[in-house]
Amino acid sequence: MEKGVLDMLTIVKRKHIAKKGAAFVQQTIKQKRDTI
Repeated sequence: MEKGVLDMLTIVKRKHIAKKGAAFVQQTIKQKRDTI
């Protein structure tokens, strides 16, 4: 594996995880608002 390719894969993975995390947080906030 070339270093450039590995770096790109890492960046893509991080972006994917960040998107998942943001979606999870938004869902949690929505649920909290519904219960209040």
